Amino acid sequence: MFEWARCYPELYKICERFNLFELENAQQIRFTELEGVLQEGPQCGLAALAICMRMPNKNTINELFDEAKEAGYTYNGELFSAKDFTELVEKRLTNKVTLFNGCLDTSEVKEFLLSGGLILVPYDCDKNHTPCRSNGQKAHWAIISGIIVTSEDTFVTAKHGKSKNTAIWRLKDLSDSNSQLHEFSEDRKLSGKEYKLPNGGIGEENGLKYKSIWIWPNGFKYYPKSPDFKDPPYEPSKLFKVQRIKLLKGCPHWEKNILKEFKLDGKLSDIAIIKNIPENNARLWRIKHLVKIVPITFPNGFPTNSSGTYLKENGELLVAKTLQVQDDKLLATEEFQTDVKKLDGDTLRRNSRKRWNVGWTPL
Repeated sequence: MFEWARCYPELYKICERFNLFELENAQQIRFTELEGVLQEGPQCGLAALAICMRMPNKNTINELFDEAKEAGYTYNGELFSAKDFTELVEKRLTNKVTLFNGCLDTSEVKEFLLSGGLILVPYDCDKNHTPCRSNGQKAHWAIISGIIVTSEDTFVTAKHGKSKNTAIWRLKDLSDSNSQLHEFSEDRKLSGKEYKLPNGGIGEENGLKYKSIWIWPNGFKYYPKSPDFKDPPYEPSKLFKVQRIKLLKGCPHWEKNILKEFKLDGKLSDIAIIKNIPENNARLWRIKHLVKIVPITFPNGFPTNSSGTYLKENGELLVAKTLQVQDDKLLATEEFQTDVKKLDGDTLRRNSRKRWNVGWTPL
């Protein structure tokens, strides 16, 4: 049961513990493992950003709070303006960051999460931290770190500042909660603290309703050698040559299961040819310390079949040249063998013997 989750120990533990049978037959999975941190006070957005930065600690949250307060985004750590929060995220991350306005339960959002993106989402938080519909009075920020698509429904994985554990929610429930953030909490109004609210409230253009912050994958800042320098073109390899280089003794069961799926649980000399696809790369990432991965190149072109090929240690797949029959040489051989004027060996020997016995004919 939950075989797909064995390479994601955290998700496997959740599925087993809470008997999430609706996730048993997952068809598409993308999950980014993030470490959680607990918030102190109304700092859910800052805690979610610290998680995205891979720096989930109180010092990071305090630095973010000082920066947000100095910029005029918050008074106590609250972030009720998605526009202001987007500006803060852009300052702290090198990834491409965009502010999305719209429903979350769409194919566009699903494709973005399947590509490895992260999404900061405001929603109403229930007592068990799941999405609910409280008209915005329990607004809370979470980071969506993955997606699980089944034949019947779509689920997302989330981290937030009220728990260090990963949560799994239905995407539709999160979308419904995000779409009804209209009012600021009356309890917070009566708390005696002053909160930074956008013009018109959290349900208006600069508020939280229908808003989410997209953090695009593979973000990095490129520094060329010169302004006109361009990297040479590179085409990713279609296949990997994978060989186990460490012993299985002492490895946890999920690593052994991945090696077994790749048929690398035998001798150290065994190799496996693995497709370069996201699903396989996610599993290889979890066992990268146990294997040697070499991209396979094709100096002679991609072969149409496996016969007559040889894989070298450096990953080059060579195609051995096969002997081909040339029709013109076959025709020349046949004409030579059937030529009536041709003197074969037997005729030459008989003629030479006859001349020897008779002697030389006088001129």
